[in-house]
Amino acid sequence: SAVLWYVAVPNDSSSGDLRAQQVPQLPPGALSEEVRAAGRVRYQQQKSERSEITQVLPPPDQLHALQPVAGAPKHSVKASQSSLQHVVLPSECFADKIAHGGTIMKLMDTVAGGTAVRHCRSPVVTASLDAINFHAPIRSGELVTLTGHVTHTSRRSMEVEVL
Repeated sequence: SAVLWYVAVPNDSSSGDLRAQQVPQLPPGALSEEVRAAGRVRYQQQKSERSEITQVLPPPDQLHALQPVAGAPKHSVKASQSSLQHVVLPSECFADKIAHGGTIMKLMDTVAGGTAVRHCRSPVVTASLDAINFHAPIRSGELVTLTGHVTHTSRRSMEVEVL
């Protein structure tokens, strides 16, 4: 199991400093009604473009199953839940045929990232990792099933738990 935090990032990430890309809060009345109306039109256009995005998936070589819960209400935690199944290959293992921890961490990050993107419908990056607990060794040839679900959200970040 793991707990990962994600933050949304703008599509143009040419600046390496994410703090410089955050939008500052404006006091009420700072914008004219004309500017606000143009902003609402832009917002509605972006919202309709986002609704056209059906799924953001990891690369095909890492994807076996990544499906939301069927029948879940739109914009709910259940609708953003993701699962990933992966067969551990010999190249991903030590000589004693036990999977590298880094390989499993990468898979956990992949499913958590897919869950975060599905939930906020925008690009995200991993901000931090609270903890990873390996409960048993994973051997070559075993099928690993990872499931991610959102456990906390705020305006700027979210927490995703992977089991």
